[in-house]
Amino acid sequence: MTSQATLRQQCRKNRRSLSPEAQRQHAKAAAKLILRSRFLTRARKVSLFLSEDGELDTQYLIKALWQRKIEVYLPVLTQYLRRPMMFAPYTPSTRLIPKYFGIREPQVGKHLLIDGKHLDLVITPLVCFDTTGNRIGMGGGYYDKTFQFKRLFPGLSPKLIGWAHQCQKVDTLLSQPWDIKLNGLVTEKQITVF
Repeated sequence: MTSQATLRQQCRKNRRSLSPEAQRQHAKAAAKLILRSRFLTRARKVSLFLSEDGELDTQYLIKALWQRKIEVYLPVLTQYLRRPMMFAPYTPSTRLIPKYFGIREPQVGKHLLIDGKHLDLVITPLVCFDTTGNRIGMGGGYYDKTFQFKRLFPGLSPKLIGWAHQCQKVDTLLSQPWDIKLNGLVTEKQITVF
């Protein structure tokens, strides 16, 4: 089995090799798929991320959610051990500032941050995914730690949906006891429900 570091390196290389035009086409296609899906039927609060490093772009989806009057949130890394990630409201007028690891986060008061369990849907970044709902992220474990409660209660909100290019798919990922599986995955080609 290939090591996670090697898989991470290969999948990042795959997504970075896509042309700007392919990136745009993939982002639009994926947004159209999820906007027609059952994942958004009752969603009122949706968290996404701001794409970088060749990740499948979320901007088309974010703008469409704003048009549908769905509340959009972005992850904010915290110093709290029990809640390493909270979620801040994101609107067209929200000011973004670079924070941990250079990731842009909304500049909002702490009183506006919400816990992940109050979201309906979380669009998660990932580096690699397989056909059973496993994902490899960047290695910080923030999503796994934040949504650890889903190990015991997998049916609880929010639904965790991976967002990636099809070229990030691998045959099999070795799952660790602390890994939280995805409920679904969206690429430019298809939606998969796990």
